[in-house]
Amino acid sequence: MRADVKIVSADPFTYYKIASLPKDNKSIEQFWARAPRAFNVCSSKYQGITNLALTKIGCLKKISPSNPKETDILVVVDECMSSKDLFSPRDYTVARCRPMRADEFDAASVQMKMEGEQLLLYCPHQYYKVGNESLTACPQEVISITAKANVSV
Repeated sequence: MRADVKIVSADPFTYYKIASLPKDNKSIEQFWARAPRAFNVCSSKYQGITNLALTKIGCLKKISPSNPKETDILVVVDECMSSKDLFSPRDYTVARCRPMRADEFDAASVQMKMEGEQLLLYCPHQYYKVGNESLTACPQEVISITAKANVSV
């Protein structure tokens, strides 16, 4: 293995979207205030490249084989990947929509993963709090918080 690269692996999140949720924040708060028991939820999961070589200068490169085993000899492709090559809509499963109970959605949608000194948090249509800060609406993407922080969702 080349000394100037590190192999990194993706640990994909499953993304959730409430199909009938209004776009504006005021309506979102009204939606949760009605305490719905069930609603239609669409989910999709990243199915693209999960293993890449990361250089010391932050360049991502493809490796071969793309899903290596410990005994494989890896070949690192010389060209840096452009951001458009990293993630595209074709890398996600087709959204699967189904009715889901509110408690089931809460349990499934909140995902936390440790990555070094960072906590990666995905909590769509929820609220989170870091330490003594006030509640914050979770964005529709994964957020990164220092792993040492006291976080509640």
